[in-house]
Amino acid sequence: MDQYARRNCGRYVRYRTLYCKIYIGFRLGNNSLTNCRFSGQPLYVYPRKSTFRSAKNGAALSTPDATSTDFVGLPLYLNYCMNTSLFTYEPIHFDLPDAEVVYYPTFLNPSESEQLFELLHHQTPWQEDTIRVFGKTYPQPRLTAFYGDDGVNYAYSNLRLQTFSWTPTLLKLKEDIEQIAETQFNSVLLNLYRNGKDSNGWHADNEKELGLNPIIASVTLGFERFFHLKHNSKLEYKCKIKLEKGSLLLMKGSTQHFYKHQIPKTNQEIGPRINLTFRTIK
Repeated sequence: MDQYARRNCGRYVRYRTLYCKIYIGFRLGNNSLTNCRFSGQPLYVYPRKSTFRSAKNGAALSTPDATSTDFVGLPLYLNYCMNTSLFTYEPIHFDLPDAEVVYYPTFLNPSESEQLFELLHHQTPWQEDTIRVFGKTYPQPRLTAFYGDDGVNYAYSNLRLQTFSWTPTLLKLKEDIEQIAETQFNSVLLNLYRNGKDSNGWHADNEKELGLNPIIASVTLGFERFFHLKHNSKLEYKCKIKLEKGSLLLMKGSTQHFYKHQIPKTNQEIGPRINLTFRTIK
């Protein structure tokens, strides 16, 4: 197997201004390829063409639908298509100036992720707040709930959130994340995106009570959504990440001071997503 593919398995590799994930084995993009048999030689995949090409002679090979991505001409590598569990991915460090962004695709295994989603979806005291835009009041396009230590309060966009006491489930999740982030959190904001129409517009988590260079830890449960990052002044630096269920995204350093992020609306028919953002309020 090509050493480039081995070294970058599970990583997002930069191609122009975007990123593409490299897989070895049976999975590409959003598609799982099973019950396939090849000769075992490395394969090049040319996205958008839904065609595998042999690295030996470039001949097209017949397969199920390969992948659909925004990347053309970036070689990906396979050995055999196997019907086995997914690889355990290493953390993905994004090469962005003025930022420290690290992505853990499999922070929670599928069983843990599904159980936690069901528990939080049905037992969280979700509330729908209103926001004021240009003098008019609108319902916020998502539901929220805020948990934290005693005496911790949080407000954003002229909204002051009610603080609920930690549950054993959220405390355990917080402790697990703190080991990875190497910091202590005292609060978590939960967002429930009910469908593709719910969203979160461009913003930065840079409120003064978060302090200088805040660390934000974001966990995704339920349906996957795209997460966009863009630099405030260097417009060529932007990133689009598909946040998988059970994943953890860490934003550290000066990220919040130089970048904005959003969860945009989508026309796709998708189900609910829960996002938990752990933070330290000072």
